[in-house]
Amino acid sequence: MATLAFAVRLFAQGPAASPPADPAASQTDSSQAAEIVNHGFDLLSTHDRNNAEAAFRKAIELKPDLASAHRGLALALWSGGRRTAAFGELRKAVQLDPQDADAHFDLGKLAWDLNAEGSQTATAQKPADYLDLAATEMALAAKLKPNDPEIRLSLAEVDLEAKRPQDAVAAAGEAVRLAPSSARAHVSLGRADLAVGEDVHAVAEAKEALRLDPADAEADYLLGQVSWGRKDAAGAEREFREAIRVKPDFAPAYAALAQTALERGRPGEARLLLEKDLSLDPRDWQSEYRLAKLVSESGETKRALDLLNDVLRRAPGFAPAQEQLGMALVRRGDLPGATAKAQSLEARSPAGPEGHRLMALILWKQRDLDGSLAECAQALGADPDSIAALALQALELWRLNRKKEARGVFVTAAKREPRLATAEVFCRLILCDARDIGPVEEFLQKNRWALAPPPSP
Repeated sequence: MATLAFAVRLFAQGPAASPPADPAASQTDSSQAAEIVNHGFDLLSTHDRNNAEAAFRKAIELKPDLASAHRGLALALWSGGRRTAAFGELRKAVQLDPQDADAHFDLGKLAWDLNAEGSQTATAQKPADYLDLAATEMALAAKLKPNDPEIRLSLAEVDLEAKRPQDAVAAAGEAVRLAPSSARAHVSLGRADLAVGEDVHAVAEAKEALRLDPADAEADYLLGQVSWGRKDAAGAEREFREAIRVKPDFAPAYAALAQTALERGRPGEARLLLEKDLSLDPRDWQSEYRLAKLVSESGETKRALDLLNDVLRRAPGFAPAQEQLGMALVRRGDLPGATAKAQSLEARSPAGPEGHRLMALILWKQRDLDGSLAECAQALGADPDSIAALALQALELWRLNRKKEARGVFVTAAKREPRLATAEVFCRLILCDARDIGPVEEFLQKNRWALAPPPSP
């Protein structure tokens, strides 16, 4: 077999002048290609991706059906941010060697990465399909390497994201069996337990992870999620802050802490926390959406539109962002643009609340009370807990002199949002302009009493 030094010299010579003419020459090419692939992986290990890419391409010239060369090329391309090309090379690698567990695992990880970005490759793979592909490839890798806990852990995470919690419990449980001293495995199993409603088991796994590693931020984060699910906002906040203390760059804890700040009436703090989260994880479009809502509510329409458009670039089918984009247009006074957005939402999802909620708001601005009430009814049919739709419905019923109905709706809404009795919160929900402030203040003045507790006997 050729030595590594000979392989490197061959790599420097450029393309071969002609294909091998006999079986012996073909075997020599295979040996040389294998040596060059080994050299390419050595280069990758030193982060020299450009020369690694050239080495793998040279190996492919010598031996086009060498699966390891295609996998190596994919890793070099991926490390350079060329994920579409890497995707194609990994597809070739698993086709050429279906028994290569590492290639299946890499393809699964890349598909997962593409799903998170919302990308679409030249292979016409739809973004929504990447998660299924990731799960399929990781399951194949786990079957080929049944004793690899890392594969099981990644499979559990993908199953959780794909809303297959029972599968996640099985994969994470196997990871714990294979690596009982791994804090990460216990956290993974705890997350899966929480997803199937086993919060007591989730707490036990999180505490075991902290016993193994007291500085495990993900275990603290999991405990915070359990507290949040139990409606213990103070406990959740405490755990999320602990996660940040032990790992200051742990982005999910900032996003979760922002939610607790919003729940406890601190929108300014929530905004700062979301800004921090996005500085650590720019791909977190869910946090970007929440930030866009806060920015819009503070009157920064241009930045809100920029954020919402970026969210929709990453998640084109995310109807709540489309609704918020329409609301930002309402704030800007562009009712025709907002109407077009509402009609598009209603056409795409007639049973969804977003289009009807937006249209109800637009019709209120145009003082079409009957039309707006009809849209409110459809929005509440899809989302009965929508505070914005309930607030608008109560106000419009009052304006139509349906006093008793209005008061009943107002009380229902205030049970979900006690601060609704303040003009600030009420106006924020229905995007008050100068014409709306008077009707809102009159309505609240005459109906706040309905929220007062009954006198003691």
